[in-house]
Amino acid sequence: RAAFFVIAIPGLLLAPIVWRFLPEPRRTQDAVPARALATGVSELLRSGPLCWLIAAMSLAAVLQQAIILWVPALVMRSFGWSVAQAGIWVGIGISVGGVVGAIIAGRLADRLRTGKPGGQLKLLLALYSASVPLFVVMLLTDRAEIAVAMLIVVQVVNLASIPVVYAMLQDLATERTRALAFSLLMVAANVVGTGAGPVAIGALSDMLTPRFGQAGLGHALFICVITQVAAVLLVLKTYQKLRAAQAPGAEHAVQPR
Repeated sequence: RAAFFVIAIPGLLLAPIVWRFLPEPRRTQDAVPARALATGVSELLRSGPLCWLIAAMSLAAVLQQAIILWVPALVMRSFGWSVAQAGIWVGIGISVGGVVGAIIAGRLADRLRTGKPGGQLKLLLALYSASVPLFVVMLLTDRAEIAVAMLIVVQVVNLASIPVVYAMLQDLATERTRALAFSLLMVAANVVGTGAGPVAIGALSDMLTPRFGQAGLGHALFICVITQVAAVLLVLKTYQKLRAAQAPGAEHAVQPR
């Protein structure tokens, strides 16, 4: 409990500083009038690539949240670690992997945005695909050092996808619907990734534990493999929709904004 207070206090101290000294950036263009909520949602639903991208991100969020919520319990059961050991090593894996992955992928996404259409989607496809075998190795290994190493690499690959999705979202949505599109992405990712995913893993773990013992949680985490493969397929669908929308003569061409 004390650790939660220690983590939260810096935010409380920074909030008034940001409010006082961080000005609102100047707009380079005139403000775009907002649309009614129903109109904005209807416009987003007609955007094929955007809808498939949100669906892919939602399923990929299952793996992202499972690592945070269930991997500490997994290493404790698999390797006999204490709560402190699991917290330290899993925390290092999540934080280091997340920071490194986000920075590298952000730079790559900026470069690919100015290249051929669909370059960012190809990067996203590679990241989602690579996370599957890495996560499987982490689940199956019986050596703690390999599990931690795989955790770090999985986090580098997995969290690197987040800035790529955010960048693509800004391009696929119009100026009137960008905030709404981001809101829908967050709702979908939290409902599926933070809500349904971890609950399903926990319920399946309870069902498998009587038969497999401590290994039940590891077997249950293979749900993430299924959802991640589904996310890969949805990214492929997004790419197909984007190519169709950018084809000459397409009625609603999608252009980077």
